Amino acid sequence: MSLSEYVMSQYTGTQGENNIYYHDANLTNGAGDNSYRYAGASTDVNNYICLGSSEIICPADNLYRIIGVFGDDNHGVSGQQLVKVIKNTSYGIHEWSTSNSSDWATASLKITLNSTFITEKLSGFEDKIAEVTWRVSGYSTSAATAKTVYTGEITNATKTYTAKIGLIYPSDYGYATTPDYWTTNVYDYNTAASSKDWLFLGSYEWLLSPNSSTPSSAWVVNSSGSAYHLNSVISSIAVRPSFYLLSSVNFAGGDGTKNSPIRIN
Repeated sequence: MSLSEYVMSQYTGTQGENNIYYHDANLTNGAGDNSYRYAGASTDVNNYICLGSSEIICPADNLYRIIGVFGDDNHGVSGQQLVKVIKNTSYGIHEWSTSNSSDWATASLKITLNSTFITEKLSGFEDKIAEVTWRVSGYSTSAATAKTVYTGEITNATKTYTAKIGLIYPSDYGYATTPDYWTTNVYDYNTAASSKDWLFLGSYEWLLSPNSSTPSSAWVVNSSGSAYHLNSVISSIAVRPSFYLLSSVNFAGGDGTKNSPIRIN
């Protein structure tokens, strides 16, 4: 079966079983986009996937995690359900933009991710990555819930960019914690919320969305788990590349644990 079919099959029909939530119109405070998203504490979520390596023990640099399965309203590939992943560890420390502009179209980080990162880390594997439409107009306030941020940065996006590699959205981070925090503003995510959010890195990390009202500001997660705007895109902080796999990628094995990550072919 395809990888997307496998991930969707882990949803049993009961929200939260296997730490997967189906964000249909009936999920309270959900995204409402019919996505399947993993949520919960990092130790509870079995969504590890090994990419670009056939070694028995997946090298740390090849270990990623599955964010979920998304339809074309998220990635722009018509009629397809695509699996979105994020690198498990940081790809070093980088500036968003050396020109101090949060316009993703000219951001130095965009170029780094779609050239240097692909060459260094995805050589021989890049043909399994989908070229998608990233929503890059951003959102202007962090005093907002995951749903409000999602609506602002995805549903109401006014700027897009087509590429293979990007970063996670603030709403991805917001929805990766348990539903009891989905009514909390993402700025107010603290140790309690981030301890239940498998996407929390534990250090400052760039997110994809700019601050739509300030030209030199973009979203980050800080070391306490709060998501907000950092008012200097020339700051060097952690980056974890994110991308969507082609719908033709198939599930080959593994149970999603760190010791037995999902394998594909």
